[in-house]
Amino acid sequence: MKSTITKIRKWPVLEMFGILLCGAGLCLALGSVGASCSQEMLLHEKQQLLGQLDEMKNVLVAAKVPDEQIGGLLHVHKAALVSEAAHEHFIVLSFFILLGLSVSSVGLTVVLWAKLRTLAASQIQEPRSA
Repeated sequence: MKSTITKIRKWPVLEMFGILLCGAGLCLALGSVGASCSQEMLLHEKQQLLGQLDEMKNVLVAAKVPDEQIGGLLHVHKAALVSEAAHEHFIVLSFFILLGLSVSSVGLTVVLWAKLRTLAASQIQEPRSA
């Protein structure tokens, strides 16, 4: 009897742990979305893109490419850089969102498991009368 009471006392701690995991996962998912959409991050990526375009222009000028071709080549290079940055940004964002949602689902599973164990323990303590 005493061991059953001890087990029942431990389950609210498990529920709180599950709630903590669920909240932490949701905070991670929302935080990663907020960080990816910040103006500072977008400004940094834009500066990197412009730096890479300047490097390509210097390489094209050093290779003695005619001036009328440089504009078109830079346009194609810019499109490739933007596409690469967008893919990288999407992959990182997706990873952290999925990680956060996975942690939240584990937390929810722990909460539900603790509730089920508490319910089962209360059913054992209270025998059914016919």
